[in-house]
Amino acid sequence: MDEIVRWNRNSTALQRLEQALEQERQYAPALRLEAAPLAQFRAAPLPPRVDLLRVCAQHGGQPWAAVYLLNRDGGYDYSTSIAVTRTLYRAQYAPGVAEPVVWDDRWIDEETCALCGVAGIGPVRCGVCRQLVCHGRSTGRYFRCCCGAENWMQNSGLQHPGVIPKLSR
Repeated sequence: MDEIVRWNRNSTALQRLEQALEQERQYAPALRLEAAPLAQFRAAPLPPRVDLLRVCAQHGGQPWAAVYLLNRDGGYDYSTSIAVTRTLYRAQYAPGVAEPVVWDDRWIDEETCALCGVAGIGPVRCGVCRQLVCHGRSTGRYFRCCCGAENWMQNSGLQHPGVIPKLSR
């Protein structure tokens, strides 16, 4: 089809579509269900805070966390970043203390590394050490990891490990 097809008020496809819509309008009141908020269908309430764990490219793989807070629409918004010290790790993030979660890219936003201060849309997964690393040593779309690996960034869906901190429950 090399030419533009203009809209035709009398086209048979349009007439069939209008007939189908008219039939649906006749049956729709009997089948219509009231939409319920998504929160009613959840088995458990969403946590008010989720911390997603990352490492810093400039500071030798030191850990930090991107903090996401629950918004009123039932999604999450990036709030801040915090450095994860040994004391904080033992108090909030250690296995058995915090509840682990795994996220997809749905709510990931621009995050600022708590250690080097470099911002980027989410972290980058290193192809060698498999860590989620900040953009601290990246230039444009070229990524350099704290483990010494470097390569061009590729867009792909990431699984983001995180925790529901003990103090936010």
